[in-house]
Amino acid sequence: MSESARPRRNRAAVRLGEVPASTAFAGPSSLNPSPHPFPIPLALAMPDLAKPQALRILLVEDNPSDVFLLRTALVKAGLSFELMVLPDGEKALQHVERLCRDGTLTRPDIILLDLNLPKHTGLEVLQVIRKTPSLRGVPVAIYTSSDSPEDRSHSTRLGVNCYIVKPSQLKELSKVAGMVSDMGRVARSRSDEAA
Repeated sequence: MSESARPRRNRAAVRLGEVPASTAFAGPSSLNPSPHPFPIPLALAMPDLAKPQALRILLVEDNPSDVFLLRTALVKAGLSFELMVLPDGEKALQHVERLCRDGTLTRPDIILLDLNLPKHTGLEVLQVIRKTPSLRGVPVAIYTSSDSPEDRSHSTRLGVNCYIVKPSQLKELSKVAGMVSDMGRVARSRSDEAA
């Protein structure tokens, strides 16, 4: 088939599971020379069920370097994830409040929470999270530089699922990524069972 006789392809980006509204039920056209009602192959419009859904991680962290290192570790581990970063305790509490009020917001699969935050401490945020019905089943991991027995004990009393001391060496970050992945997978399976 010559170059000029080839049908033009729609170059618009289409995320899996979505079909552009302008072409969703178009009949034959230059973009879709066949009489079939779908302008793109049906397989492209369907989500790939074999791929795991991205793990939704809420990270409450005020140190950009720690955010960068954790994100890098998650990418290197091959984890499919969406990372939302909130830089202080006040923004975290506001987000928790919005999650309570707005049923259309997607709740995170896992929350990583630094203890030493501006405006409100991580323990204050943890306490509110554990009293919030819509977040009750979401695992929370403390992700902090503090290895204090008092911090560990207080976090445990408030219902933290995991206490992770930020690693001092880059190679240890892969263990953190593995822990996050495992916690997310367990949380997903529990929410799937509940649904």
